[in-house]
Amino acid sequence: MGNFSFSTYYLLMTLCVALGTTTTRASVRSLHPESAQSSFAVTGAALVAGGWIDTFDGIRKAGYWNGLTASWTDLHPEAASESNLAAVADGHQYGNVVINGVSRASSWTSTASSWSDLTPSGSTSSVLRSSDGVQQVGSSVLDGTQRAGLWRGSAKSWTDLHPSLATDSEAYSTSGGSQVGYATIAGRAIASLWKGTMDSWVSLHPEGAAWSEAYGISGLHQVGIVAIGGVLHASFWSGSGQSWISLNPTGVLDGRAFAVAGDFQVGTVNIDGRIRASLWQGSAESWQDLSLVLPGSPDDWGDTFARAAWIENSTLHIAGYGYSITSSRMEALLWSRVVPTPFSAAVLLVGLSRMASRTCR
Repeated sequence: MGNFSFSTYYLLMTLCVALGTTTTRASVRSLHPESAQSSFAVTGAALVAGGWIDTFDGIRKAGYWNGLTASWTDLHPEAASESNLAAVADGHQYGNVVINGVSRASSWTSTASSWSDLTPSGSTSSVLRSSDGVQQVGSSVLDGTQRAGLWRGSAKSWTDLHPSLATDSEAYSTSGGSQVGYATIAGRAIASLWKGTMDSWVSLHPEGAAWSEAYGISGLHQVGIVAIGGVLHASFWSGSGQSWISLNPTGVLDGRAFAVAGDFQVGTVNIDGRIRASLWQGSAESWQDLSLVLPGSPDDWGDTFARAAWIENSTLHIAGYGYSITSSRMEALLWSRVVPTPFSAAVLLVGLSRMASRTCR
């Protein structure tokens, strides 16, 4: 090893390991308000996570956690019997309320009294699933048919995405002018991709699949679920059925991918009867079990779910929920982990190189 001392070699290897594992270190916190019987985080953006709580008197209420803390803000309108939050974006919140037994796609601006009904004219009901801050997506029931569609902030802005051959359809997510969901054609759910119009519809359905649905989109990538031969595959696409990749780890018969952010995908897999919140980076081999970083022992938690992901200031945030056996309740959870930027990684590599060069002289 020449003048390259063991202590310096150990330091360099430690730094290399730190560089290589920066994205594998995660922290997790419970967002559960003590005033709630159960809580669920299913969306987030910037410094806000959103979802709903179930109260002790049996009411489901939409709301959000500001500052990624347990500071719960209730958005439940007084006239509603039930509400839930599906998306947060730029000071707006989107979701659904139930009034007189009818679901209504909804928006808020941070208070319960700001609630606005987005149900299109002529619709008997509507559901909002997601928003990227510019568009919102979901479905409306028109003439007895559930039809995928999108909004741009108002009921009047509704655009029908329902393919002409479909008997029903749903849009689950939107990003950069594209939307994903499913359309039922010839009795089969087909994972679907749109670019803002019904005529832009593209099938993501892989050859040989019994059925498929797409739940999340970001940039050029989509995620969802594909059923093949009795196995449910957490799924990853890049714009076509031919691009489909199964994310299921070896031996897993039930996997689902719900959201994508940058190079990351999140969802669940079922192993030995327990649902586990999961993280991938584009392949089955990259699978990581997010339930392993929950506080306490593995026996303290039942099923866990990862439902949304976003990157803010080089940190990957994952919203979800899990059943706490200790507390006998479902708790909203937020995982966070640092994602090194190419610049920071390059700086560290340059530093390592210079250190090695000086040491070896």
